[in-house]
Amino acid sequence: MRIMITITLLTLASLVWANDGAMSGEGGSVCFIHGKHTSIRMVREWVNMDVYPDDYHVKVQFIFQNDGPATTVTMGFPERGGGDGVDGKRSGFLSFHTWVDGSEVKAERKLHSTEEEEDYLAFWVKTVHFAQHQQRIVRVEYVASQGYSEDAGFNDSNISYDFTGGNWKGEVEESDMSVTFHLPGTYIVEADERMTPNVHALFRRWTHWQAEDAFYLSYYPTRADAMALHNSSRKSFAYIISSPGTSQNMVVSPPIIEKQGVVFIALVELVDCINSQEQRATARRAALTWDAQTRAATFSIDGHILHLMLKSPTMRIEGSPDARLPAAPFMSLPAAPLANIGMQDTSATISYLYVPLLPVMQALGGKAQIDAIHREVTLTLP
Repeated sequence: MRIMITITLLTLASLVWANDGAMSGEGGSVCFIHGKHTSIRMVREWVNMDVYPDDYHVKVQFIFQNDGPATTVTMGFPERGGGDGVDGKRSGFLSFHTWVDGSEVKAERKLHSTEEEEDYLAFWVKTVHFAQHQQRIVRVEYVASQGYSEDAGFNDSNISYDFTGGNWKGEVEESDMSVTFHLPGTYIVEADERMTPNVHALFRRWTHWQAEDAFYLSYYPTRADAMALHNSSRKSFAYIISSPGTSQNMVVSPPIIEKQGVVFIALVELVDCINSQEQRATARRAALTWDAQTRAATFSIDGHILHLMLKSPTMRIEGSPDARLPAAPFMSLPAAPLANIGMQDTSATISYLYVPLLPVMQALGGKAQIDAIHREVTLTLP
């Protein structure tokens, strides 16, 4: 049996998932308030999100088409929110505006009133008249503060967008989403959808779909030489965003680091990738131990036993000759170690141990293929 693990390495452009926390000002698609409309279609939807250090700005444009006689519909833009000061009386949006065919119109913020709408704090409601077979352009812009979550003692920022256009007639022909980051420094970005990176932005297109889905994205500051790892078991996708300037202190060591042309992987991440494969039998699980006195890690799987010592350029392989490493393993600690984990703790210490990727893969009888253009590595394990 062979398993494939894909790691994407992106140094320019493209979290940890939130266990708890607060979303402040989460919006979504314009939806039809009363059931499903029989003649108005949402033809297209463009979502542009600009992420800044203190807030994020969202601009959404929709094309609606009336396939039937003249009608007037009630449109609602959903608002979900949480955190300090965000409740039914106070909006999670810092600002909100909407337009129809280029003319700004007033939307009334109404609290949800039915069980079907209980996931949202409120809807920003307006009425729009359609002549027979008329096409109209609806635009929404809002500003909100990022949400945050606390997981294992550190914070990550997150934003989201709800596609809620499924109650119009038929399918949405096309929905485009772009997320552009205006953040100084380097960040690991995780999204629950596969995105296409382009300089400092991420892009995704959906076609011919019901437009009912939740998009979630989280990010946190990391090392400037960090690279992103795609862990298939997490069902999320990771990217690196780098911009001139300095971000806040790194709070988590990244899974992949490239130093002086050598690609390093956090050894604990490699173990997690191997053990997370759904087809992997218990007997084939990888194991990892740490000897605090010798400062050496022992990695074992399927009879392969590797010993890697901190700052030593030699990897000992039981049953085989020792291997010379292109660089010695090293530790990469966060700028501020996690408050609830003492560095004498074995599991905490080994979490920051980085080893050269290629020789480890060769010793396991596997392969590491690096796509230099797309900065992507595919690991093949026996």
